[in-house]
Amino acid sequence: MKKENAKSRIYKVYIQLLKDYEPHEITVLQVCQYANINRSTFYAYFLDIIDLKDYAVSRILEEFFDMYRNLPEYHYNKDNCMKFLTYVYQNQIFCNAYFKLIPDSYEFINHDKTFEITDYYYLYYASGVTAVIKYWLNHGCRESLEDMCQIILNIDPNHYNRVGR
Repeated sequence: MKKENAKSRIYKVYIQLLKDYEPHEITVLQVCQYANINRSTFYAYFLDIIDLKDYAVSRILEEFFDMYRNLPEYHYNKDNCMKFLTYVYQNQIFCNAYFKLIPDSYEFINHDKTFEITDYYYLYYASGVTAVIKYWLNHGCRESLEDMCQIILNIDPNHYNRVGR
């Protein structure tokens, strides 16, 4: 088994386990059993389960940032909302893992600078959108992508009207 192959498999198994377990419930033994590897293989890549969690968070953030880099600068319009929701829908297990590992939308705000009123607005809006998407994911994505896009864009009708349809 190649080095990157084993590490990648450990990561994928961890993400899969997050579908059914909270991060604190997952053990090294579980990961090893599901990945069909020895514990020594796990420890060749990670110090412990917390190290794996930290690695998963960095990989998840990297993938999310890559996705956002591919969207136009202003992404609160219908077309980009549909692109984002399609990504979420097609990557439900991954997105659920994201929300379990990074539960708060304000985790990555620069706390060293003075908060402007627009920062609070963003935080409020992002938290609302995040809650809606989490609810949608947790209930099996029953609503259509179009319905979810409309729900999200209507969270703040004034904002939506300012940017246009």
